[in-house]
Amino acid sequence: MVSSVTAVECLLLLIAVHQCVSQLTSQQKRLLLDLHNQARSNVTPIATNMEKMEWNDELAAVAQAYSALCIFDHNPNRASQAPSFSSVGENLAISSGRGEDYQFLFTLWHNEHRNYDYNTGTCSGVCGHYTQVVWARSNQLGCGVTLCTTVEGFSGTNAVNLVCNYGPAGNFIRRPPYLTGDLSCSNCPYDKQYCMNNLCSDVPAGCDADSVTVDGVSVAGGTASVEFSSDPNAKFRCKLNTRRYRRFRRCTSPLTYTGLSRGRYRVTIQAACPGQRFQDGSSKRVRFSVRT
Repeated sequence: MVSSVTAVECLLLLIAVHQCVSQLTSQQKRLLLDLHNQARSNVTPIATNMEKMEWNDELAAVAQAYSALCIFDHNPNRASQAPSFSSVGENLAISSGRGEDYQFLFTLWHNEHRNYDYNTGTCSGVCGHYTQVVWARSNQLGCGVTLCTTVEGFSGTNAVNLVCNYGPAGNFIRRPPYLTGDLSCSNCPYDKQYCMNNLCSDVPAGCDADSVTVDGVSVAGGTASVEFSSDPNAKFRCKLNTRRYRRFRRCTSPLTYTGLSRGRYRVTIQAACPGQRFQDGSSKRVRFSVRT
């Protein structure tokens, strides 16, 4: 299904302007990210330095803008369009007549592993899409898609044009995509010392900060105490919404505010796993009143 417009509206756009931008939904982004990480987790031979991939909105914006041009050829300006990265890799996939089947499009890249011999570093056909998918240091991913009536460089019509960008880029000549050895994660970068599904990560396995619970609120005079909890590996920051307290600050449970005057207050608590940014999705808000 098209996420930004209805299927009928998209068909009219295809007829009128030859392309219909179909923004990836959050579920489709998660699917593409999961497919990449599953492939990276299960390489043969095993990887000792394979990093876990994360979604990157900057790379996704570049991919989406280029996909909308309906050109089946690499974007020569992608590195300059994503200034946060010194280099940007890119995979392209296109299909006609299958709808938005992103697992199929990803499989086109991943099946190239049949052509690649890790031990000799040789390729018997096309391998570059696969080696970019499993390039150990390429730990950021962003993709975009457009439905195009015609595509420059492709003979089919009404095609799904998928572009994925990778940061930093892989596929350096005479370098293997990853290191191998006897034990997964045994050569992780210093800043990614956790091992999650055979991938080097900066987050402990099993850390989940999405569900923050408030265990209790007590108010006595001008003092309020808020107890809260989440995953034991999570870190917290809190904000009391008043004129005096406006900024988020790191906090622990119980959280105590003193010197509060009579009135109603709202505390916002956010959690994040180590190495991750605080997200609105983890927020929990609690309201209480002070009576003096």
